[in-house]
Amino acid sequence: RGIEGCGCVTDEKLPMEVFASRNDFKGKITSFFFVSTEKVDFRELLKALARRFKTRIHLQRVGTRDRAKIVGGFGTCGREVCCTNFKVELDSVPLDAARDQNLITKNNSKLMGLCGKLKCCLMYELPHYREMRKFLPHIRQMITLQDGQVGRVVELDILNKRVKILLDDADIAEVFDVDE
Repeated sequence: RGIEGCGCVTDEKLPMEVFASRNDFKGKITSFFFVSTEKVDFRELLKALARRFKTRIHLQRVGTRDRAKIVGGFGTCGREVCCTNFKVELDSVPLDAARDQNLITKNNSKLMGLCGKLKCCLMYELPHYREMRKFLPHIRQMITLQDGQVGRVVELDILNKRVKILLDDADIAEVFDVDE
C-alpha cells in the first residue's frame, strides 16, 4: 500500500508527487522519491511516515530526468529509455541540439522524452551534424551558383548535403547539391 495507504501526503496537502520507494537490505531505512515544483516542508510527513512504517525515513526530491531514470519506460524509438539502460550522467540538452540537426518543427512534442524535456539522444549525433554543417551555407545567406545565378538559402538538408535556394528571378525555391 506504500505511502498512499498512509494518506500523509494528501492529508498534509503537500505539493509533491511521490512516485517510488525502496527499502535497504536490512529493512532499517525506507526511501521515498518525489518530484515537486516548489519547496516542500515535509517535517510532519516524516514523523507520520516513521510512525506508519516503523523505520528511518529518507525523502529524496529528484528532477524530472531522474524520475524518468528511476521509473523507466520506452521511448518513441521503441527502445528502453537511454537513462535507465546505460546513460549515467543526465546532462541538460540545449535547444541548439535540435536546431543544429534541423529538427525544430511546429510539433516539438516529438522531441520531448518521458521526462518532458528534450530527449537525451539528441546529443549523440550532434557533433557529427555540427561537423557536416561547417561545409554548408547559413540559412538566409546569399549564394552565387556556378552558373552565376544568385539566390538566398531557405533550407538545409545536412545529411544529404543539399541546399534549397530561392533564386532572385524565381518564385519557387530549388534544391541544389552543395557542390553546385
